[in-house]
Amino acid sequence: MATTREPQWYDTMYNNQARVPDAKAVLAQWTQRSAEVRQTATCSLDVAYGEDPGDKLDIFPAAGANAPVLVFLHG
Repeated sequence: MATTREPQWYDTMYNNQARVPDAKAVLAQWTQRSAEVRQTATCSLDVAYGEDPGDKLDIFPAAGANAPVLVFLHG
């Protein structure tokens, strides 16, 4: 049987800026590191896969042939 929760519970549980200590610093660090990788790694950014303006993905190919593939979907 599924547990029913009040909307406020979900707001609290999914508000990482309130739940994670130093959340703003963590996000700033992620932004900096992402920019560094985009500048130094081989990549294709904002590759369209559909007609909607938001239908884009970034591709970071592996250095070697026959490497495993990692797909990360967010949002």
